[in-house]
Amino acid sequence: MLTNSNQETPELHFRMQHPPEVDVLADLRIGPYRLDRELGRGGMGIVYLAHREDDELAMTVTVKLIKNQLASPDALQNFIQERQVLADLKHPHIAMLLDAGTTRGLPYFIMEYLKGVLQIA
Repeated sequence: MLTNSNQETPELHFRMQHPPEVDVLADLRIGPYRLDRELGRGGMGIVYLAHREDDELAMTVTVKLIKNQLASPDALQNFIQERQVLADLKHPHIAMLLDAGTTRGLPYFIMEYLKGVLQIA
């Protein structure tokens, strides 16, 4: 779940509905993951560097979110298909899918972070 507190504030709701040029998600969370900074943008999504922020594991990951403005039914279906393809891939030169889910009605996925390797959004 994407949160920066236990409740959605009016400011957060406005920011999520009106994506600005600057990165407003860097201080937010998806489940146990805190988004640190944007790594890149592609045609369908935005990829963030994140770290797990709980007492269970210490790990750095990438999080891919679909762009709000592209969340049409077809785009959502393509994004969901992309993460399923990644779930089925096992290759030493492809970042491994670690987790996936939905937050605020939009799908996301979490992949291993390969430092120094460009990860296409």
